[in-house]
Amino acid sequence: MLAIGQERKGNEVLIERHGLTVPMPDDSALKASFANQVEIVPTIILANPQGEELRKFEGFGRQDWQDLYRELSRISRISPPREWASYPESQPGCGSKPVQPESPSVCRRRPKTPTARTPHRDWRGR
Repeated sequence: MLAIGQERKGNEVLIERHGLTVPMPDDSALKASFANQVEIVPTIILANPQGEELRKFEGFGRQDWQDLYRELSRISRISPPREWASYPESQPGCGSKPVQPESPSVCRRRPKTPTARTPHRDWRGR
């Protein structure tokens, strides 16, 4: 499992603030974001070792997170949180950089032929 961030500095803040131990690759180039059509952050993608998507959801929904933790517990035997009351019942995320109003830096990173999700082998677009 990875937590992909769209800004290196923002990633560093999240890691420090929340004591994250999950790998957090820098997607400043937005390659993974475009490949996975990430329109809302957070977008959570659980993939198998071959990079195939098993589960995907957007925003902050308690049931989504509970389902994810159940799946992770089944796969890895981690213990889910015992307290869910602090998780929002439902809260939307924010617009991802690929869907923010056009800027030269995003335009340079956008695939030359934006189409429906381009078939690829893994979450990195490879």
